[in-house]
Amino acid sequence: DIDMGFEPNHLMFLDKDGKSRFKYYTANNMVYNTPEQIAAYTTDSSDDTHATHVMGIAGGNYESESYSISGVATEADLAGASIEGYDTEIMKGIEDFVAYAKEQNKPLVINMSLGDNCGPHDDSDDLSQYINKVIDDKAAVICMASGNEGTNPIVQRKTFNSATDELRANLLCVHQYYGYSYESPSVYFKSEKPFSFSLVIYDNLSKKIIKQYDPITGPTIKNYQSTEEKADPDYSQYFSGTIRVSADNVKDRGYYYLQIASQRFQRKNSNVTIGYIVTGDEGQSVVAYADDATYLVDSFTPSAYSFPEYTAAKDVTFDGTVSNMAAGTKAIIVGSYNSRDKGKYSNNKSYSLYSFGETNVLGDVSSFTSWGTVDGVSLPDIAAPGCSVESAISTYYQKAKREAYTKGVYYNGKTYYWSVEMGTSMAAPYMSGVAALWLEADPTLTNEDIKKIAKETAISDEYVKNTKYPVQFGAGKIDAYNGLKYVLDHKTTALKSVDADKDMMFRQTGDNTYEAYVAGETAITVRLFDMSGSLVRESRSAGSTTSFSVAGMPKGIYAVELCGAKTSHKIKIAVK
Repeated sequence: DIDMGFEPNHLMFLDKDGKSRFKYYTANNMVYNTPEQIAAYTTDSSDDTHATHVMGIAGGNYESESYSISGVATEADLAGASIEGYDTEIMKGIEDFVAYAKEQNKPLVINMSLGDNCGPHDDSDDLSQYINKVIDDKAAVICMASGNEGTNPIVQRKTFNSATDELRANLLCVHQYYGYSYESPSVYFKSEKPFSFSLVIYDNLSKKIIKQYDPITGPTIKNYQSTEEKADPDYSQYFSGTIRVSADNVKDRGYYYLQIASQRFQRKNSNVTIGYIVTGDEGQSVVAYADDATYLVDSFTPSAYSFPEYTAAKDVTFDGTVSNMAAGTKAIIVGSYNSRDKGKYSNNKSYSLYSFGETNVLGDVSSFTSWGTVDGVSLPDIAAPGCSVESAISTYYQKAKREAYTKGVYYNGKTYYWSVEMGTSMAAPYMSGVAALWLEADPTLTNEDIKKIAKETAISDEYVKNTKYPVQFGAGKIDAYNGLKYVLDHKTTALKSVDADKDMMFRQTGDNTYEAYVAGETAITVRLFDMSGSLVRESRSAGSTTSFSVAGMPKGIYAVELCGAKTSHKIKIAVK
C-alpha cells in the first residue's frame, strides 16, 4: 500500500508467532526490511490512520475468543510505503515494491487509495505513464480507488451553441473543511482548440460581477496577485496571495489546456470569490475538472461553522468525477457499494449510512463513488464493499484524536483499536486482497487478466441493474469466490497443476445448504457421516461444483467427504 498512517505492528498484522507480517516498509527515505527493524517501528504519523485501515481490509487478520476480524488475503506478505502524496514519492514507492517483489520472486499487488480530480484525465503526465509501464511490464497488479467525489460539483462540460454561449462558474473553496491552511482553487480546462477565458471577481451577496478581467485566448501565464509592484488593487481588496492562470497547446495530444492554480490564496470577504467565464466557437466542447475541494457553483451561503450550502453551476455533471490518475492509467479502478447499513461504537452510540452522509441504500452503489466515461472508457471497472467497513486503526492516531471506535483489545500492555470508515479508499484494498488471492491460485495472472476476471464474474444484482448511474457500478460487485473458481477452472483447462491443498473451496450458502467446488473434477460425490461413522446421506452431481442440503438432519457434528475422479477431501460441519 502506498499511503500515510501506518502501524505495521498492529494486532491485525501479526502472525501466529506474534511477528509483523510486514516484510518491507519505507518511510522518510528509510528502508525497514528485517523483522527487528519492523518490530521496533511505531508509526509514520499520529495524525493519520488511513494506511492502517486500508491494509487491514486488504490482508489483516485477528482472532481471539472475544473478537475476530478478517481482511481478504490473510496469508499474504505485507509491504508499505509512507508518502505525503507527491508524484515522485508515489513512483519511488512503486519502484521499491517492484524491486522487492522481483528479489523475493513473488507476485505483487499494489493498492493505491489516493488521487485528485484536477488534471487532463489522460496518460500525458509522468505518473500515469510510469504506472502504465509497470503494468505493461507485468511487474505488478495495481488496484486504485476511483475517488469519493461522485456527488460533488467539480466537473463542467459544455458544447457551445453559438459564439456568445458561455460556460461560467464561481469557485467555492471548501479546503478549510478538509483541514487545509489556505484555500487552493484549482481547475483544469481542456478543449480541442483554444477558447476565451476571463477571470472574474464575484460578489455572492449582490449576485453581481465586481470585475471581469481581459480574456485569455491562447498560450500564456498570467498572475493575479495582491503583492509585488504589479498588484491589482481590485484583487488586493478582496484576496491575498496569488491566482495563476497558465494555458498552452499540448501538441502531441492535439488539445489545448488552461489551468487555474494558486499560492497562499485567501479570501478577505466570505461573500466574494473568484470565478470564470469561458466562450468558444459554435460546436466547440470544453470540459473543466476542479480538485476535490473546489466546487463549481452559481451561488453559496457562507458559514464559519458548517459546510456551506450552495447551488451548483449550470453545466455541472457528475460524469467525469473519476480521479485524474484513475482515468489515465490501466490500473483496476474500484468504486464502492454499501455493504453495511448500521452498527454501534464501543460507547454504544450508533452509526449508519445516514450518519456517514450516504444517501443510497444498503446494497446500492455508494453515492460518493467517482465515475465517468473519459475518452470512451467507462470507470470504475468494478465495485467492492466500501461504506461502513470495519478495520484496524492506528493506536497512535487513536491516542492523539480520541475518536469513536468499534473495538479495543488490550494486549501486552497496549490497547489496539478498530473502527469503521467509508470511501473508495476502503473498496480498493478489498479488490487488492481479492487480486492477491487469485494470484495465490495462479501467480502468472497479469493486471489485465485480473481486471477481465473481475468483470466477467461480477455480481449483477437488482441494485447493479437499477442504480441511477449504471457506469458508477462498473461491471458490478466483485465476486471473490466465483472469480477464484474461474481462475482454477482455467488453470486446470490449461493443464497447469493446482496445489492439492488449494484445489477445493467450501461454503455455506443458506441455513441448511452448502456448496463445494473442486478444481478439475467432472463429477463430485458427497457423502455425510455422523460421528459414529455411519453414512447418513449421499448425492452425486456432474461438474466441478456441487450443492447439498442438511435439512431435516439431527443436530450434531458431521463429516463431509467430497470424492471426485482425481481427488478426495474431508471436512467437518455442524448442524444446529
